[in-house]
Amino acid sequence: MTDLAIGLVNKGLDVIVYAGYPSYWGVQQKSQKNEKFNGVTINRIFHIRSDTRTKFGSILIAVSFFLFTVIKLLVSSEKRLYLFVTTPPFLPFAGYLQKKIRKQPYIIIVHDIHPEIAIKIHYMNAGIISKIWDILNNLVYNNADSIIVLGKCMETKITDKYPQISNRIHVIQNWEDPDFIRPMLKDQNKFSRENNLLEKFVITYSGNMGINHNLEIVIDAAKIINNPDIDFIFFGEGSQKRKLIDLCQASSLSNVRFFDFQPLDNLPYTMTCGDAIIISQEKGTEGLCVSSKFYTALAAGKPVIAIIGEDSEIAETINQFKCGVVISNYNPETLAKSILELQSDMVLCQTLGDNARIAFEHEFTLEIALKKYYTIVNDVI
Repeated sequence: MTDLAIGLVNKGLDVIVYAGYPSYWGVQQKSQKNEKFNGVTINRIFHIRSDTRTKFGSILIAVSFFLFTVIKLLVSSEKRLYLFVTTPPFLPFAGYLQKKIRKQPYIIIVHDIHPEIAIKIHYMNAGIISKIWDILNNLVYNNADSIIVLGKCMETKITDKYPQISNRIHVIQNWEDPDFIRPMLKDQNKFSRENNLLEKFVITYSGNMGINHNLEIVIDAAKIINNPDIDFIFFGEGSQKRKLIDLCQASSLSNVRFFDFQPLDNLPYTMTCGDAIIISQEKGTEGLCVSSKFYTALAAGKPVIAIIGEDSEIAETINQFKCGVVISNYNPETLAKSILELQSDMVLCQTLGDNARIAFEHEFTLEIALKKYYTIVNDVI
């Protein structure tokens, strides 16, 4: 979202971002209520600050941010086009309310399809709440001036449910900055040198370790491989991280290491310190969400090992560009076999990685996405 805001400013638009106060996994950062960042005006909205590592904490932040956002928009005298993301999931309803009262247009950027994904990952059960949510979504989507989705699979899911809005749906996949993340040799990578990874075959995972990321299969594959020359590196946080660490300790896995989320400046090194990159989604969530780290993995020029359904956007891209492996049966033995095949054939590994960068430059750069966003935003304005 930072890339998008700055990019639209660079294309001549006046952009204001309404945001909460930065905090992640219990760590709160100091920040100003109002500030400028690379030409973007940031207005921070009050909300209750709690620990997002718990379901209650996450809901508390989301609900309070939504309520104070609604108040902010309704009392505003500015005439603007509003872009709403689906995180928190009911935030776009603020767009519907302000349009009905203030007559201002809005666009929805769909990162996750709710309540379907919440039900799939067992965050909630289907019932009266999900039915009410569907009714509200119907109002929100029907009144949106445009809906942006992250892939064709997601487009199909939404148009199947809301066929009347098919002419307002646009597919813009996520992206990465090609100058920020670039392929890098291991001996030039400071993270690899500092963590004794130069002589290892390294599998990395970077991002959230939440309930919609099937990562136990990676630990199971590490048990099957049980090779000191193959390291598994996890970067990030999430509600499942403690469980994954406990599984490793119970099996005395010394070649699986966990790191906290890294500073942004480290990302070009952490994303290129491995020989292959894991992307994983819970079974059945295809089309309901898309891993944003997939595009960063492609930019890094590494083979992608995707634990995901064959019908997903990610699987289609990997098969089209021959830039990795798809583990659609969610079987740790299949995953272990694929990792060992890559380790034994570094020529194949390099070829898949080169294809990943080609796919990225062809389809998923920041500039490609910005042009599409600018066109849609300008049309609505």
